[in-house]
Amino acid sequence: MHASIPKVRGLPLLGVALKFGPAWAREMQRRHGDVFALELPGNNGGVMVVHPDDVRAALTDKKDEITRQAFPTDNLLARATGDGIITRRGAEWVERREMMQPSFRRQRMNELVPIMLAEIDRLLDSLDRRFVRDGRAFDAQPEMNMLTLGVLIRALFSTSASEADFEMARDAVELTMRSLVFSPFVLGKRRMYEQGSRAFEQVAARMLRHRRETPPDDWPRDLLSAMLEMRDGEGRGLGDTSIRFELTGLLIAGKETSAITLSWLLGLLERHPDVKRRLVDEVDAVLGGRPPTADDLPQLRNVRMALQETLRCHTPVWILFPREAANDVTLGGHAIAKGTRIWVSPYATHHHPEFWERPDEFDPERFAGENEDAPVAHRYAYLPFGRGPRLCLGNRFAMMEMTLFIARLLQRYDVQWAGRRALASKVVFNTFLPKEVPIRLAPRG
Repeated sequence: MHASIPKVRGLPLLGVALKFGPAWAREMQRRHGDVFALELPGNNGGVMVVHPDDVRAALTDKKDEITRQAFPTDNLLARATGDGIITRRGAEWVERREMMQPSFRRQRMNELVPIMLAEIDRLLDSLDRRFVRDGRAFDAQPEMNMLTLGVLIRALFSTSASEADFEMARDAVELTMRSLVFSPFVLGKRRMYEQGSRAFEQVAARMLRHRRETPPDDWPRDLLSAMLEMRDGEGRGLGDTSIRFELTGLLIAGKETSAITLSWLLGLLERHPDVKRRLVDEVDAVLGGRPPTADDLPQLRNVRMALQETLRCHTPVWILFPREAANDVTLGGHAIAKGTRIWVSPYATHHHPEFWERPDEFDPERFAGENEDAPVAHRYAYLPFGRGPRLCLGNRFAMMEMTLFIARLLQRYDVQWAGRRALASKVVFNTFLPKEVPIRLAPRG
């Protein structure tokens, strides 16, 4: 016999929309258990599952019975990414995933380290000119957005993009991202999308034309070359339009998580001086003042652990796009009817008291064990990049980029909190981010 599902009551028409967020999801798990029903406007309510067993079932074990479902933001994404992997479903998604997977293996990612470092140093030099020399404080969050987008564009096009093309691509992606915001208060979204899309199409077309005119042996080892080298099971590659859609998808998917995570960590360092000291000591011991290389990354364990704990404690994507029960299914001992939307909140699962001791504490040491990917007994208790078949392709890229930035930053500067208030959070649709991160960088002697 199936137990009845606890239901969270909300307001007429709005349901729980005004409270819908990471803190709310966690509190509902405390009150109602690991499976509870919720109401949202537009028939977007359903059931939220928090226990790792049910998360695994929803994302992996029952992937044929619980499928990734269309959501209002999908129409916005489809305009920008066309037939790219972000909007694909079923067999078409599997085919494209298998094509793209080799481009994100460790060796290929390691080849991007010099490109990443060059952009990281460009940003740090810019911060030095604009803020450090005058001892001025600044909000780290927009700077981290600029960094992660810059690193992505350089990783896509490397040195083959002129400064003009680089700036044009960055502005185009910013416009496109603003047009995709799921909010009725952002006006002119169609115009922003069209401007951004046209500009990025021009840059991508120039890059692709130049690359195709260059002998493959002379191609730089960037992501654009990887896209051109991709082949399906029958040896066919992607056309230029499909490559442009995939490039756009990589920029959209890869920008926010890293920027938000770095912003959180920069805001947390002053509150955790012991963690800060361990990071600085490790960076000094491993690097000794020289630029990091791919070979150094495994030795920067404390940096990696601090980033992983930030992803757990302040999960940037606090909730995944919903799934839908394609058939009647059972989750957590509850009968879930066909057609029910199923929500998974990594934030709530990351704070599940059955799997995380002292879940509210920021403690990177919990990631010090041998299983650095998931330090607790259940792999699905930790899913900052998702799990299962739809594990984020760029998770290795993101961790590499963030590790390199923190290492390079701490080589040059002491990070100091410059705010009058404590670090505060806000929720923007499915993202959980700081309101602002006022810091000051003091050159290290």
